[in-house]
Amino acid sequence: MLAMGYIISSKADGYTVGSSMDADYIEIPHMVPLEFNPLTDTTPIIRYGTVRGAIVVRSDSPFKP
Repeated sequence: MLAMGYIISSKADGYTVGSSMDADYIEIPHMVPLEFNPLTDTTPIIRYGTVRGAIVVRSDSPFKP
């Protein structure tokens, strides 16, 4: 969020670009107070990758899909 804050507070000169994961938009704003709103104070310009996650357990675990 430090980098996101720096990007948002920078002069809109067309040369300052940031990269972010979904945590900056989904998780962190609910955990700490921010001086900006990532959803309204940024503009996505490209999607360059995706990150997939999974939760796994041992096959003999009582947890089943």
